[in-house]
Amino acid sequence: MKINRAFLVKNIKEISTEIDKEYSDVLLSNKSIELLEKFFQKNGAEELREFGKYCAIQEIPYLELNFIIEDLFKRVYIEYNEYIDHIAYGYLHIKLQNDAKYFEIKVQKIFVATINKVRDTINLHIYWILEFISSVTNNTKPPQMDETQCHLGCWIEKMSEEFDTKEIREQHHNLHTLAKHAYISYQKGAFHRFLLLYIDMIYYSAIIRQNILQYFTEEELISITIDVLTHLPNRFTLQSDVKNLDASMSIFLFNIKDFSKINLMFGQRTGDKVIKSVAQVLLQCKECQKVYRIYGDEFGVLLKNENVYESIQKLVNILESQPYPKDTKLVNITIYGSYAKVGEHLLEKAEFGIIYGKQNSNKITNVDRFTREEMLEYAKNLQLSQRLQLAFASNKIYPYYQPIFNIDTGRIEKYEVLLRVEDLSGRIMSPSEFLDVLKNMFIYPEVTKMVLIKAFDKFKDKPYEFSVNLSFRDIINEETSHMIENIIQNNPQTTKRLTIELLEYEAILNFSKVSQFIEKVRSYGVKIALDDFGAGYSNFINIFKLNIDFIKIDGSIIQNILIDKKSKVLVISIQNIAEEIGAKTIAEFVSSERIFEAVKLFGVNYAQGYFIGEPKADLQ
Repeated sequence: MKINRAFLVKNIKEISTEIDKEYSDVLLSNKSIELLEKFFQKNGAEELREFGKYCAIQEIPYLELNFIIEDLFKRVYIEYNEYIDHIAYGYLHIKLQNDAKYFEIKVQKIFVATINKVRDTINLHIYWILEFISSVTNNTKPPQMDETQCHLGCWIEKMSEEFDTKEIREQHHNLHTLAKHAYISYQKGAFHRFLLLYIDMIYYSAIIRQNILQYFTEEELISITIDVLTHLPNRFTLQSDVKNLDASMSIFLFNIKDFSKINLMFGQRTGDKVIKSVAQVLLQCKECQKVYRIYGDEFGVLLKNENVYESIQKLVNILESQPYPKDTKLVNITIYGSYAKVGEHLLEKAEFGIIYGKQNSNKITNVDRFTREEMLEYAKNLQLSQRLQLAFASNKIYPYYQPIFNIDTGRIEKYEVLLRVEDLSGRIMSPSEFLDVLKNMFIYPEVTKMVLIKAFDKFKDKPYEFSVNLSFRDIINEETSHMIENIIQNNPQTTKRLTIELLEYEAILNFSKVSQFIEKVRSYGVKIALDDFGAGYSNFINIFKLNIDFIKIDGSIIQNILIDKKSKVLVISIQNIAEEIGAKTIAEFVSSERIFEAVKLFGVNYAQGYFIGEPKADLQ
């Protein structure tokens, strides 16, 4: 009779389910017993192995299958080992193949923050199990069976100095003992015994993996609050601590100037030693109530408010008076820091103080003197300076050209060269958004140089005059001033069509320096324009002394010329002054035809504004 395997497996599943439910001996139905008896009596080794393979494919747990078959054999036969080993042989090869695939997927699934760093360690025993499976299925050399010599055994020995490894050592010992007996059983053909031992091996493997994972998880949780290198509490701990402190305490945040150069010159290992040495010095200072390592080369120290500045000075002197690291004494360090009383936005204020101190050469900055609004504005400008630096490095700072209309001739005869910056989103920023910040940046002289070079290149073969804005910083900066002189000397024909625009208030406040610069550049044929004239007070006496060619009437006056009587009077007065000193006038912000007609009526010589033409990347 040919056995119906699907029916047989179905019955075995039903029986195993009953066993799970009742946890007692279960009497097989007469039909099931009859089918099983006929199957085992009439089928040979190959059929029994096929049956075992089929049960494995159907994912019937081997222990359940074994319980049912063993119980049946006890009822029907005295000797059953021969039969059950054939079933086990068929079963184990499918199971080993499935387990190998499962473990290969398992090693990729480790949910811990330092996943890349510890993945291999956590999975050492799984790799070993995979080698064991491969040796059985492919009849190859088994993995290292000596528990003290395998990779996991070596790791356990190494880590025994840091944590109690007794439990995991015992589990690892049991795993290897089971593996040795299982391998011998397989070689002897005792496949049923092999499977029972192998199942226990997988059990111990899972426990070992869980314990190693737990160890690294605990390490990760500790590192959330404790700095790994110095064993000091870190930024997260400080953030928690300051919530429970009162106003009698202050925080002093500091970092080491040019610490990255130490890493670069002597290596990161030496840099780590410097950090550890600094931590030791801080812990020995009685002024320090508590010490934190924030990140990198930045530390935090809690101090009492009483004589806090004197305490900080003493602390800085101690830190800077000795060489680091302690064992080699290679370098001395310089500290930049800031302090503030415990209160709202404490850490943000202290971080701001460090940045402010570095940029303004203040070794110790008291942040309590700044308002929240001042810090936000400073942070905004700092962010803008970073965007400008990136734009400069990416060649995203461009000259734009706005036409200037000669009212007397009815033609566009001049262009003003204006600065534009393209930000990360592709938006074009106008000078009012960035110029004040840019003037305080180290790239500003290079931007001035770039604008001049591009302007000379643009107009060298054009018939137009052109004007470029310079600030007082450009004039007093020796390098920039020398660069300007070189450019105008090397381009004599184009220089004759150049006008340099200077802001009125800068020219008046720095009259002596400005007049010297004007005298120098005029000797090369350069013309001078006084920009934004009338925006503030005007020192007419000094204006008369300055040898200027153009007066640009501030746009705020021109915009109100149709509605404000004072603006009209100012335009007329400026026009009269210009005529007295032999200069021409240029009206800025001429945005409509009515304004154009008004400035024309008052005798203004040139008009500039959106009515004439917007600034563009090319000439109009």
